[in-house]
Amino acid sequence: LEIDEQQDLARTLPMETGVIPAPAMISKLSEIGYAGPVIAEPFSARVNDLAATNPAAAATETRESITKLFAASGI
Repeated sequence: LEIDEQQDLARTLPMETGVIPAPAMISKLSEIGYAGPVIAEPFSARVNDLAATNPAAAATETRESITKLFAASGI
């Protein structure tokens, strides 16, 4: 698809879909010596709904997605 034809309708946590090559991006950051913070902004509607009733569970899911991301990145 051309850029102007793409729609950003579905947001998920890192490692949920594989659409974005997040492990490759994190690996590249490590290769260039980046040592700063890496965060997840959970724009996922599912995670936000969960956070409304169980914030600890939403935080746990977000942490687990980042843990999977780092493992897949070889970090």
